Amino acid sequence: MKLPHCIDVWSADHVRSFLVANNFTSLLPVFTDFNGQLLHQAYIMCQLNRETMFHSMKSEVATCEHVAPLTLGTYLHFLNALKQYIPISNSDTAQTPASMICSVM
Repeated sequence: MKLPHCIDVWSADHVRSFLVANNFTSLLPVFTDFNGQLLHQAYIMCQLNRETMFHSMKSEVATCEHVAPLTLGTYLHFLNALKQYIPISNSDTAQTPASMICSVM
């Protein structure tokens, strides 16, 4: 599934496709039925308090049977992969092509 450049217009199917395509399947239980706006809010929460969010997400994943545990590496790769779809704010100085497109939309 081709993902729109801006996370805020993603559907729940887009979120699931992103997680599966990037091998973040251990995060599927955390983001069940999340659309792009909800995932964007989770990303912001992760940026504001990375350690707490990592432990919260790790705990949530641990409660699910048949799901690989969330590792720090997976968590950091997830944030890095998601970053390109996050719209830039007015306070950001560096713009990536994807984030510029997202901001224009």
